[in-house]
Order: sequence, then structure tokens, then C-alpha cells
Amino acid sequence: MAKLQNVSATIGNGESRLTITVVADNVIPLLDQLGLHHNSYITNAPKDAGRIGKDIAEKQRDLAEAINVVVAGGDGTAHELIEGIVGLPGNSASSSRVWHLIILPLGTVSRWSAELRIVSHS
Repeated sequence: MAKLQNVSATIGNGESRLTITVVADNVIPLLDQLGLHHNSYITNAPKDAGRIGKDIAEKQRDLAEAINVVVAGGDGTAHELIEGIVGLPGNSASSSRVWHLIILPLGTVSRWSAELRIVSHS
């Protein structure tokens, strides 16, 4: 099992109170408690998650370790992030660059949560 060293928390939909609350009250304190260095990003417009993914890749391009990202949002946010990083230099199938995506399904429509049969307790 790989040890997480750095985590970039990508927060979907900056207007979603649930997403902001879950990340602020749970994810960030957990990363702090585990002593994991992290940066947080908030999406505010379409394609922001892809731009954030590119920024994360650029900032960590010289590091040998895996890029670890927590995506809190819907399937659209996760899809945007993946579209943003696919095709970047060093991310080819023959590359040794590894991305670990930890996806928290907190989207507005919650279609992904429904497909995964995750029950809402709100």
C-alpha cells in the first residue's frame, strides 16, 4: 500500500454548502490529523477542475511520488479533472506518473451516489 505524502483537495462547486462543509469539517481536519501536507482548491466555473488538475500536475512535475487528489463533488467535477490531466506530458500509458483519485460523491444531482447505492441521511 502506498503511503500518502501530499494531498491536493479539489472541492467541487464552490457554491455547494454541503461540499464546502464536508471538506472543511471532515476532510481537511483528517488530513491535518494525519500530518499530510495539502492544498485546497475550489471550483467556481465550468472547466475549473481541469484547470486545477493541470496546475497540480505543473506544481508536482519534478516530484517522483504519486499525485494524490481528493475530489469532492459530482461526476462532472471528477470528469473535468480527469479530462484536464489526460494527455499532459508525463501522463501517458507508458509513463510512470501515478495519480490517486479519492472521489467523494457530493454532487448536486447525486446521480453517481444513486448508481453506487449510497444512501443519503440528510
